Amino acid sequence: MSTTINVNPQNFPTGQTTIGPANVPVGTTGYILDLDVSSIVSPQLLHYSGEYSTDGGATWLGMGSADFTGPWTDRQGVVHNDAAETFAFGKVASADGSGWVDIVSSVGWKVRAIVTADNGPIHSSGGTLTILP
Repeated sequence: MSTTINVNPQNFPTGQTTIGPANVPVGTTGYILDLDVSSIVSPQLLHYSGEYSTDGGATWLGMGSADFTGPWTDRQGVVHNDAAETFAFGKVASADGSGWVDIVSSVGWKVRAIVTADNGPIHSSGGTLTILP
């Protein structure tokens, strides 16, 4: 079962804002960050990156990053105002050499998101950080 943490509505000032850290249940494979930023306008840019810690928050490892520049339209013509990205801990070779398996969390792991606003402030009407099973 996934765990969802609500991200309160806020203005992201120019510069970095940290969301979290959040404790991760054992056996987790990553998380999804989803922010409603429908007020973003050009030339504003929202850059968000995921990080995790295996030692309770003493050191942090990157999980990837993405940029969001404003509402976008999918192939079905639906307009999306949310900046959503899935961050995974990665994969390792299986013990039997037959392929790759997901890295899963152990006791004491934490996750956080770093949100960087260019030409802020950028208003978010809220969102979620969903920890995946």
